Parts: sequence; C-alpha cells; structure tokens
Amino acid sequence: MNWFLSDPLQPFSVAALVLLGLVTIEVIGGLFGQSPSSLIDDWGGGELADGALGWLNLGRVPLLIVVMVMLVLFAAGGMLLQTVAARTIGILPGLVASFCAGGFTLAMTPVVSRAISRILPREETYALADEDLIGRVGTVTVGPLEAHVIGKISVTDGHGNRHFPRVRPADPGERIETGAQVLIVEVAGREYRVIRAPAALADDPARNGI
Repeated sequence: MNWFLSDPLQPFSVAALVLLGLVTIEVIGGLFGQSPSSLIDDWGGGELADGALGWLNLGRVPLLIVVMVMLVLFAAGGMLLQTVAARTIGILPGLVASFCAGGFTLAMTPVVSRAISRILPREETYALADEDLIGRVGTVTVGPLEAHVIGKISVTDGHGNRHFPRVRPADPGERIETGAQVLIVEVAGREYRVIRAPAALADDPARNGI
C-alpha cells in the first residue's frame, strides 16, 4: 500500500480512485434508470464531439466513457512504467512519469475508444436522417419518461435496424411508464419527443417493426 501511495505513484493512484468513483456513479445511475454518461452527453457532449475533441471519438462513445478510458490508460500506464523503471534505472520522479503516461494516454485513447464504439449499442440513426424515425412506434426501455428526466426507447426503422434514442414526453406534464409503447412525433436537438401510441398505431406492423 505504501508503494501505491508514494509520491512517484501518487498521480496514478489518484487517477485509479477517480475511475473507481466514476464507475460507481455510473452503475448506481444505471440501477435507477438514468445513466450519468447519457446526461453528460446531453449537457454538452454534442458540442465537444463537433469541436476540438472529436478526435477522441466523442459522439460515437459517451464523454464519461472516454474519460474513464483515459483514466485507465493513465493509471495503468504510469504504474507499469514506474514498476519497470524501479527494476531497471530507478523509479522516476512523479512529474516525469506523469508526462510519459500522459503522452501514452493521448496516443491510445482514440484507438481504445474506437474499439469500444464498435460494441456499444447505437443511439443515433445510422445513415438515416433524425426525422426518419418520426412516426415510428417504440417501447420505453429506460423510464419512466418525464419532462425533467431523459429516458430511452427501443424502436425499429424502416430498414429493420433497431435504435435506442433518448426521449422525453411531448407533453411536459405527462408521465409514461417503462414498457409502454410510444409514438415519436418530433426531434428536439439530440432528443426525440414522444406521446403514448394510439392503439391502432401500436398494432401496426409497418410502424413498429413487427
């Protein structure tokens, strides 16, 4: 324990502790039906993905996941570096080791995040325009849907591809429970607005992908 808390390894130990905290918050949020990574993306992930940080694959991978990847690479890379250095040339000063681990992190984050993007469920609409999901019927998978809480639905497009977009009720006063069928009625930024699906549409195979 003293080894991990020593000054040369302290930056990497702190990174590991921050990572543990973020993972805990993400897991707890998921249990309550509201992923912190989705919330952060809604608050600013889209702007960052279109800006200078797009090379980190933001937009394909949630911002919080990218931060976690960077923390893993920094902590693991730094500790491995110091372990090797201690057995060869002698343990490095914390600042020097942090600089080396930081360069490794920046180089590897796009590679790792790109690999992660290939296994994450797609939240967007493949090559379709956002408007192409309007009029489709989906099922609430993360809810209940309320004006102040972003939920998710499972919906199939006209080509049979399944999507999991973020949604809110079109009526701010409405609450739609998990498992309910909803009709997508409009796009609002990076979210969709939905209403309860009328019975006739809920049973329509052309609209719900059945």
